[in-house]
Amino acid sequence: MSIFFKQITHDRLFANIKNNLERYRSGNFDDLIGSDDCFSSDRVSIDFEALKLIKGTDKNDTENALLMEKAISGLSPLAARDKRFWTKLTHTHLLNYTRKRFPIPDDSKGDDRVINHIINHFFANTGRGFERDNAPARLWWVVFMCKRAPHLQLKKALGSIYLYQDPIVQLLGRPTSAISVNLFNSILEKMVDSYDGDRKFLKERSYNRTVLKELSAFGGYNLLDALSIEDSKALINSIDNKIFSNNVSNTNINSIDKIQDEDENANIESLYFDEEEHLYDRDDIVVILEEDKTLRDKLVAFGEDVIRVKFPNTDESERIMSKELLIHWLVSKPRSHDEFFDKFKHSVRSGIAVDERIFIDDICQIIDEHF
Repeated sequence: MSIFFKQITHDRLFANIKNNLERYRSGNFDDLIGSDDCFSSDRVSIDFEALKLIKGTDKNDTENALLMEKAISGLSPLAARDKRFWTKLTHTHLLNYTRKRFPIPDDSKGDDRVINHIINHFFANTGRGFERDNAPARLWWVVFMCKRAPHLQLKKALGSIYLYQDPIVQLLGRPTSAISVNLFNSILEKMVDSYDGDRKFLKERSYNRTVLKELSAFGGYNLLDALSIEDSKALINSIDNKIFSNNVSNTNINSIDKIQDEDENANIESLYFDEEEHLYDRDDIVVILEEDKTLRDKLVAFGEDVIRVKFPNTDESERIMSKELLIHWLVSKPRSHDEFFDKFKHSVRSGIAVDERIFIDDICQIIDEHF
């Protein structure tokens, strides 16, 4: 059973997106994809009859996610990070679903926007690409994450996630919270409770975005992966208390709900904190010792002047010197490659872009020379 694209097939399609725009809009790729362009797996199997039932728009996400789980067997999380698997589906069996679920912008938007849209939803190149953007992958990954909370009924968990869409997009846009199983489960439990209750957390952007923003700030600097399930729930409750003690004004709440979708990410960022301000210096979050601030500045400079110059297009969430990873470096202070592997959990290491891992030794050397 041909399940995966060969790498050369994937790369050929990726390189010719512009030439194939009409195929993406209304055609198909049958004449470009033959048996020699794919390879099989003795571990993964697909029920193509179940796959045919996956269709519709965002209103069908819950049903489609359950169908995706039924249709695919034997797919490990590692294999589910293989872009060749999902790209094969978006260009063959789930081509119509992908274009229906994520309609391609019309020509008036310009080729760049159209091509970027296709890259996001028909291909997958980053962690968030698999979990949030690629049309079929996002369905599989949400089921996988929900099943890590076995005390919650799966269909209801999916229903709460997909009811308004925005909370799950925000959650998966913040990998520090998604990485932590306990924290993700606590957030999911809060979503299900909201689904069964007044749905305030699910439907009010000003509420759910504030909670997730606070978690990102806390998580990047207090190592969310180490929190127990009890600590995770307590953290969310403390953020709730902070929000409802009028730390976020009604004026901000009203203004957020009026922001247009295409501009909301940038505007909402500015409502909650100044990007020029170092969050780890906030009065209520004390995590960096005074004597570490010089080292912090050295690492930030290396990240900006060397790593970002070398790899300008790395997803921000996967940078080896992202805000979240910076704190890991400062807390762990590894002075060698071996120390890095000892002190950084696999869940943290695996989130670093492959290209940027070449800088591990350089960063360890900066830390070693600092002391």
